[in-house]
Amino acid sequence: MVILDYLLDPEDLQRASELDMAIISGTQLDYYLFCGSIIFRVNSTSFDALWKWIPVFDFAIKINEIVSRLVDGEERMLEFTECEATISFARLGADVRITATYTPSIASVPLEELRMATAHFLQKIKNDLLCRFPALSRNVAFRERLALVGISV
Repeated sequence: MVILDYLLDPEDLQRASELDMAIISGTQLDYYLFCGSIIFRVNSTSFDALWKWIPVFDFAIKINEIVSRLVDGEERMLEFTECEATISFARLGADVRITATYTPSIASVPLEELRMATAHFLQKIKNDLLCRFPALSRNVAFRERLALVGISV
């Protein structure tokens, strides 16, 4: 079982509410907005990153892109924005082995289950952000990032 969730930092949300979401830049999306913590568990193994400063939308795009394009025998790394911590995804047949530099944990999960979880995670974040900030639907950078992983606004 894969659990992927997030907690947005209330102070960051307050700062974001003062911006015109229709014109924020890709850099703001990738590095400075919608920061919070990531809850990521595979079976009973935790890869949580409860740091409050992770750009959650950027994380969701990255993990979705990595998992959706992972081929057999390949290992890909998700690098956290502005941090040296990484999560590694290694595909071995129909399964994916997950490790991280910030925890000794190791887990394995079926690829399809992980793909479904990451897609649901990104959809949840997209819906939440659009509900909180409707002007994001007109933001070119937001739309482009979603398009990278085949999602429309």
